[in-house]
Amino acid sequence: MNHVTKRSRTDVPPSPPSPYDAIKTLWSEIEPFLEIEDTIAVAQTCRTFDNIIIDSATRKVKVSHFSVNGFTNAGERINKGNNKDERIIEYIPNALNRIYFPSIKQLAISFPRTKISDCEDDDLDDDGGIWYRPGRQGRGFEDGYRSIFPLLSINLAYARDLEYLAFDGTMMMSMDYGAEMSVLIRIFGRNLRGCTKLVELEVRNSGPILHHNREMVGRWGEYEHSVELMRALIPTLKDRKNDLKRIAYSMTYKQTIQFRDCQWVDAMYCDFFAAILSVKSLISIDICIVNSHH
Repeated sequence: MNHVTKRSRTDVPPSPPSPYDAIKTLWSEIEPFLEIEDTIAVAQTCRTFDNIIIDSATRKVKVSHFSVNGFTNAGERINKGNNKDERIIEYIPNALNRIYFPSIKQLAISFPRTKISDCEDDDLDDDGGIWYRPGRQGRGFEDGYRSIFPLLSINLAYARDLEYLAFDGTMMMSMDYGAEMSVLIRIFGRNLRGCTKLVELEVRNSGPILHHNREMVGRWGEYEHSVELMRALIPTLKDRKNDLKRIAYSMTYKQTIQFRDCQWVDAMYCDFFAAILSVKSLISIDICIVNSHH
């Protein structure tokens, strides 16, 4: 009597992946090493890559990372030649407009230096850059934060898979600081709070802030960091206290500041650093506070 041995399901060899799935898997391994302009170029080569890279509803580019101007060598092609700052100011908003933010996992942005074409010698800082003066009208291209920071702040609402954010507001803090910036910082903080997969946060908060902040001491240029930015970060630090693995925070200040003149600022500083120290999941913490008083 012949016995028929039934073949278990585990003995059945898996079916090979479809060409589309194979290409999609391969692309996920390559994409982290490319810049956004390279990714766009690949998407234009054929319909398969277009389907993988471009979101069909928004026609935006699915990238896992974007970094430029200060954190990595990204944007090196833009930095070559004359007028590099002007090109960076054009490049970053265009890139942020093209990115499909639900796909982004790593984001690192610093703000370009603003050029003022009719500056005088006493408007130059020690590095030969432009030192912004409140009320001074200069002919030049648009302040970087006016086009970049709104796009960043609003689009963070869609970055639900964001794991790493590096944000350098140094040049942004040197601009005219008014109600518009206050609103944008609050939007930035609110939307960052919704990034529930965030595990690494790097913030450079320095200036100087050359503005008249009525809520504070009320003197020009006293604060060399944004108190409002610190306050906007507190909810994220508290919400992610069991998840954040790395925090890097740097700021500058003037020794002459008397916080006793403004009690809410004093309390806010305590709340901010208490929120950082209360994060239980930290593997790495780097706090740098520089006294800029000479």
